[in-house]
Amino acid sequence: MSNPVAIRELFGPIAKHTSCTFPGCTTATCEYKPFCPEHVLEMLYASHVAKKSDDYDAEIADVAAHGWTSVDEGGELARDVMLYVHDYGVGSAEKIARECLLDVKVVQSVCDALLEIGVFRSVTTKRRVVVYQFADDDFDMNSIWKGRLPDPMPNN
Repeated sequence: MSNPVAIRELFGPIAKHTSCTFPGCTTATCEYKPFCPEHVLEMLYASHVAKKSDDYDAEIADVAAHGWTSVDEGGELARDVMLYVHDYGVGSAEKIARECLLDVKVVQSVCDALLEIGVFRSVTTKRRVVVYQFADDDFDMNSIWKGRLPDPMPNN
């Protein structure tokens, strides 16, 4: 069990509640959190994560609406499908969709786009299931980024 007196000596008084730092907001927060739930997106990290999530949702909606021709081969959606196939070696559109929590039609469109540019090849199993794998057995996962580095996380 920890000694509360020693903790106070090391870290100063333990404040259980502070207030939101958003201008004009006086809502109490817990555990030194700088913003209340209403203003949490003011934090740089939270807004960065929310933007990436919105971009991913927009990419999915675009592929769902326009099919394989709208797939960005360097986008997050294609990257997720390629990472699944890289990790498991092979996968049907249905299995990839189930594991990645995506719509089957969206995953099928991504696989079709990757087939078209030669990243994937399709194989039909004895049970007549079409599965996808990399066309090149020595596929370089770094090529997924097409020379881009992932966005750095903000410090806040």
